[in-house]
Order: sequence, then C-alpha cells, then structure tokens
Amino acid sequence: MERWLFAAVFGLFTILTAGCGKSDPPAAAEAHRAEHGLDPAHLSSGYAKEQPATTSHDKIEAPDKVVAQFLEAARSGDQRKLAGLMTKAARDETTTHNINFELESYQNATFKVGDFEYLTPEKNTAHVACKWTDHDGDASFTHDVIWVLRKEEPGWRVVGMITQPFPDQPAVAFNYEDVKELMETKAAIEQEVKRRTEEEERLARRAAHKTSASK
Repeated sequence: MERWLFAAVFGLFTILTAGCGKSDPPAAAEAHRAEHGLDPAHLSSGYAKEQPATTSHDKIEAPDKVVAQFLEAARSGDQRKLAGLMTKAARDETTTHNINFELESYQNATFKVGDFEYLTPEKNTAHVACKWTDHDGDASFTHDVIWVLRKEEPGWRVVGMITQPFPDQPAVAFNYEDVKELMETKAAIEQEVKRRTEEEERLARRAAHKTSASK
C-alpha cells in the first residue's frame, strides 16, 4: 500500500540540499493551506462534482485537463512541462531548495482523472479527482487522490495533492509550495509505516510461536 504513495508524492522530488529553510508559524501555515484548498477538511464528499465543459471563448484549459497534462508529463519524463504546470510558489521552492524531478516512479503507474469542483465563489481554486493505479509485476494497487489547483496568470496550476495514506486515519495534504512541510509529512508517514510494519511482524511472531507450542 505504501509503495504507491512514496512514488506519487516523494518520488516526484529529489532533495539535493541539506536544509529546507524556515516555515510559516502554525497559524499562518494553516491559513495558507486553507486558502489554497489544501485543507483535507474541505473534502466534504471526498470527491469533486462534475462541472460543465469550458466554453469555446475561454482559452484557459479546465483543471482536470491540466492535471491530465501534469501526470502525462511525469510519465514521459518531461521535467520542463511538469515544472511549468506547477504554481509559481511551487516552482520557486524547487529553485530555492535545489530540487530535481525524479520521475522514474511514475512510469509504471496509470491515472484516471475524474471530475472537478471549484472551492471558492471566484472559481480560482479547484479540487480534481483522480484514481492512481500502481503496477508492480502482476499486482496492481488503485488509490484515490485529490489534486489541488489554483488559477494563476497562465491558467490552472498544481499546488499539491490530498490523499489518505492509511484507511483508518484522516486524509493528508502534500503541499508542493512548502518543501519543509512536505518533508515533515513524509517523515511522519515513514514513522507510521515503520510502526505498522513492526506491529505486523510482532503479531506474526506471536502467531508462529502459538502454532509451534500447540504441536
């Protein structure tokens, strides 16, 4: 289960610098996340509602089309296009922290982009539903992802993503505009993965011990 998540979120970036700089205070960070649609609490239904197609006089591509381009750029290894489809703040983070895109993990995945919904009356922030399928040999694992986009001068751009790493825990936001926050989220998930793995191994040893004792 965890393999797809690390490919999706953490495989996208290779951090080449030791430090991640200074982050916002907690209150400011929460306000920033909510403003940009990265607060998982905003997922009232978990999925976006279908929106009418864009009209012919609107040259800006719809959010779902931009997500499809973003994921295809990742699959094909087009780093220039991938960066161009991220928000300016996210691109600035890649420059500030000397980040390269590591896209090999995307090549074995397939994506189905779904509907989208606007989060504000101004229609400048959107959630886009997506099903991510990771192919590992003969096995496939499909997971739900919400991509978060904001409308900027060139059009819709990717801010980050929201998903549920563990079925018994709340959804988590991954903010591409704050590398320090992204790495803290990564560390927390790695710690939880380690805890769960150790617990599974402990239970397996206990079961094996009971089986051998009953013989």
